[in-house]
Amino acid sequence: MLHGPNHLSLDLIPKEYRQKWKGRSESYFSKINDILDVDYRESPSDVKRFLKAMKVLDTESELSFRDVNPEIIEIMEELVKN
Repeated sequence: MLHGPNHLSLDLIPKEYRQKWKGRSESYFSKINDILDVDYRESPSDVKRFLKAMKVLDTESELSFRDVNPEIIEIMEELVKN
């Protein structure tokens, strides 16, 4: 699991979203499921940093992050609105 920088940490995504991503109970998926169960860390400033970082990276990439993973961008944008 990625532990830094803070604005890229999985715990910025509320658990109710992550619960939908859980896989089967095989040992490989069990480890992923454990990672997905980490506690939620509310940090609007880190969410804003995440969105800003994705915009910067998009200027250097042929594919935008939104095109590759729209769900994450939508979740993060929703967190900033609230």
